[in-house]
Amino acid sequence: MTNLLALADRVEKAEAGSRELDAEIWLATSPGATRKSTTVKSSKGLWPNYDIDETRDASGRLIIVPEFTASIDAAMSLVPEGHLWKVGYSRHVPHVAEVVDYQSHRGTFVAECDSNRAIALCAAVLRAIASNRSAS
Repeated sequence: MTNLLALADRVEKAEAGSRELDAEIWLATSPGATRKSTTVKSSKGLWPNYDIDETRDASGRLIIVPEFTASIDAAMSLVPEGHLWKVGYSRHVPHVAEVVDYQSHRGTFVAECDSNRAIALCAAVLRAIASNRSAS
């Protein structure tokens, strides 16, 4: 749980979409994900080598990591079942996201940032997932 919360804090502080963060989000939220050292691949082709590892599923196949921190559509694919989400703005920051657990009523998870709404949604989702895992 602590790793997810720490990742949520890092995501919330990001100044722009990041393929490195996208890969870390995928690894943190995908059961059976493994790391191999090479490069992160996207739907737009190969990206520069990062110090992190490429992502593979449980069977060892290379995964094309969605651009969670740059796309609302990709970010909303992370929202757990039984949760509602919304994004918008506030008086204090340009981008706010809320993820609400409406089934088990564990709470509302909020993230705020200056960068973009996809980043705010990713951070809120990571907090919701962390809460779900700690309750299990």
